[in-house]
Amino acid sequence: MSKELYLKITRPQNVCVKCGAAINQEGRHPSAIFSSSTPSAAGSEEDESVLRQDFCPDCWLEVVGTDYYSFWLAKRERPKTRKIQNRKERNITMLAYFDYMYQQNDAVNAQHLFFLAHLLMKFSVFKWVRTEPAVTAEGRERVVFRNVVTDDYITIESVTMDEERLVTIKREIDEFLARAVIEVQP
Repeated sequence: MSKELYLKITRPQNVCVKCGAAINQEGRHPSAIFSSSTPSAAGSEEDESVLRQDFCPDCWLEVVGTDYYSFWLAKRERPKTRKIQNRKERNITMLAYFDYMYQQNDAVNAQHLFFLAHLLMKFSVFKWVRTEPAVTAEGRERVVFRNVVTDDYITIESVTMDEERLVTIKREIDEFLARAVIEVQP
């Protein structure tokens, strides 16, 4: 079979060609390629075409002895749900998570806030404005971000990220995003 003919093979049908029964969206069903040659309008040459046909298992038993080019057992899988609907939705969800952590004003969440702020900066929700030096010897640097959407300024204390805590924070953010997507989908 030439490459041009191979590229003409159509996508699977949702119904059996013979009886019109609906083919399950999941599972396996027989499919076959039938080739046909028809005389072209130019005269002596023939145009070869391919036709993909899908069958239910009962109708396939009737087709088995006919002249087909190739056949196989087509496998249909349920479409996988996407983790994120789109960037805008992800950004809104991440910003809501950040706002929740920011409103708690808890020192335990300092690494969370620092990581989330930089992640939101990567996603173009926050813009870095400046880094302020520590006011006292015990104090930390503070990083100032600007929320691009609301034009508010957010100040976060700079912290040193612990590797184990970083992995935990990433896992919590992934779980939060997964839960948010599940709640949104019907």
